[in-house]
Amino acid sequence: MSDADFDESYNRKFAQRWEFERSEDGILVVRYKQVDTSVRDAEGYSVPRTQVNPGASVGPVIQRSEPIWTQIAADPANKVVILTGHSGNFYNSHELYFRQGYWDATLWQKTLQHLPRAIGAFLDLPTLTIGAAIGEATVHAEYLLLCDLVVAGESAVFGDKAHFAQNTVPGDGVNIFWPLLLGWNRGRDLLLTDRRLSAHEALDLGLVREVVPDEDVLPRCQELARELLKQDELTIRLTARVLRQQLKVLVAEHLQQSLAIEGMVFMDQSQRGPR
Repeated sequence: MSDADFDESYNRKFAQRWEFERSEDGILVVRYKQVDTSVRDAEGYSVPRTQVNPGASVGPVIQRSEPIWTQIAADPANKVVILTGHSGNFYNSHELYFRQGYWDATLWQKTLQHLPRAIGAFLDLPTLTIGAAIGEATVHAEYLLLCDLVVAGESAVFGDKAHFAQNTVPGDGVNIFWPLLLGWNRGRDLLLTDRRLSAHEALDLGLVREVVPDEDVLPRCQELARELLKQDELTIRLTARVLRQQLKVLVAEHLQQSLAIEGMVFMDQSQRGPR
């Protein structure tokens, strides 16, 4: 498959949520397009695009992104993966669906199935990854920050506004990753207080390797990718495996249980409605 054929195939299959571009030397740029909350129903709730246009090819949201990472992993032409956002932000728009009767055990079981697989498939990518942070990453920022290298633009902001600040349990992996990234007390503080970290705060705390002007983020990531590509391909692929072993163990040990606990709050809120 040529690079042009690759771009067309991936972009067609995962349209609207994802965008892909691969260079001749195998550097794959993956851009995530966050959930569009601009379309609302008569009660004021955001409506997923699949409900607006059931025939649309929207691609999975990031919490159900296992097919994306699995397809990337299966293509040996992908040498290094750069993950970034689209249109200035990675992910900063999130709405919890607490409408009456929306959540039940059957629906949450699908979350228990898909979300751990998405995180697992991302961590199991058989090559090194680089996070390119521009703008806000305040919902599931862990996908950027768990990349093997992370470069932040001056406008980058990190945090978790989708859980405790919205009266739900932070149990879908953020409870594992933020304390791991920041240290036990700093990580819990961020989850409990809706704290936001600027690019330079993230640099001081060791979340990112450097801060550059926004327009230089992707060129800098490309430069780093080409530095990585100077090593043998087998070295790159096996290094990716050993660097993420601890993360994969933590996910396997803790995510299912904490995600089930988070679901209890979703179902309770669904019965009572938001406070």
